[in-house]
Amino acid sequence: MKLGELCDVVRGSSPRPKGDARFYGGNVPRLMVADLTRDGKFVTPKIDSLTELGARQSRPMKKGDVVIAVSGNPGLSAILNADACIHDGFVGLRNLNLSKISTDYLYRFLVNAKDQTNSGAVGAIFKNLTTDQIKRIEIPLPPLEEQKRIAEVLDKADALRQKRRLALQKLDTLLQSVFLETFGDPIKNPRGWAVARFDEVCKTRLGKMLDQKKFTGKNLRPYLRNANVQWNRFDLTDLDEMDFDERERGILRLNYGDLLICEGGEVGRTAIWRNELSECYYQKALHKGTPDPKRTTPEFLMFLMWFFAKNGGFKDYVTSVTIAHLTGEKLKTIKIPLPPIELQRKFSEIVNRHSLLKQKTRGLAKITESLFQSIQCRAFEGDLFHGSMPSVGFEPENAWQQTSRF
Repeated sequence: MKLGELCDVVRGSSPRPKGDARFYGGNVPRLMVADLTRDGKFVTPKIDSLTELGARQSRPMKKGDVVIAVSGNPGLSAILNADACIHDGFVGLRNLNLSKISTDYLYRFLVNAKDQTNSGAVGAIFKNLTTDQIKRIEIPLPPLEEQKRIAEVLDKADALRQKRRLALQKLDTLLQSVFLETFGDPIKNPRGWAVARFDEVCKTRLGKMLDQKKFTGKNLRPYLRNANVQWNRFDLTDLDEMDFDERERGILRLNYGDLLICEGGEVGRTAIWRNELSECYYQKALHKGTPDPKRTTPEFLMFLMWFFAKNGGFKDYVTSVTIAHLTGEKLKTIKIPLPPIELQRKFSEIVNRHSLLKQKTRGLAKITESLFQSIQCRAFEGDLFHGSMPSVGFEPENAWQQTSRF
């Protein structure tokens, strides 16, 4: 059936003029798109509110109603967890015919439609959203009990997916805490560690400037850009190539244990090269750092850069006209605390064990994501109707225990 045949599809509205104290700032919750991206399936408005007068000029919705964003993040949907108004960036689905369709099933169908990207897939409806388009969305309707089973399995699978993501976040937070507990605040240096210039403990060099005029295609090699360097990892899914002659290959080739430090963008973002590729180079937007193993470790320096980047440690070293840059000369002059090398090496051992743990957890997260997408697609193609829902091999609690064991 078409969605407009299953419920009332209404467009949100906003009192005018915007910000008028007669309408805004009261006790009536008002849903914003940012609320949806934060909360997930069930959303509670927390950002904005209206007065009673403003609510009468908006679009009131009831707890349990489904809402769909039509701007900002078109197609993003949620179930209201409280009575609230919606502005004109939403449509609301009211008076749902619960004898025909389950609210949870409808939500899961809309999530699947949002996730699809192929032009022929359901997700194509979300390219340009109007109220009439939403009314015309066609929804497959198995029996209600079947709908509830489909929604239940997808809810469980999604919960497992979220747990995997949370596990990765907690691993990062744990390691950051270990760094601070081990060395203290590296900007304030409360433990009185000796202080050194960055270039006294780590040799640095900017990479090669991209110059299309000098492109010959004779000595093509893969290289890293700023976007390829993330905190404590590399994204190698989209590598470019350019010419590196014999001399350049001698000085710009990446070696195991080198630091790659972002010169611009998120200034100071750092990762450690672990020979992820047998041969790779780097562009001028990056600094390569080669630590002196007698004085420091790459792991210590990487987390030092993380703390500086997140807590204003670069403010006296960044050159900024329109976009912030950490030049080669400025990087060399950064003053850093230098704890005993033995303590740094112990921390490095923890980081390396953590990396193995995170690699396993990330692998499990990818498997879980793939399983979720597969089940979600099959559910709305009819493959999982009539008692064929999976019950073995994808139990959230068992799968979560697998992560916990690592």
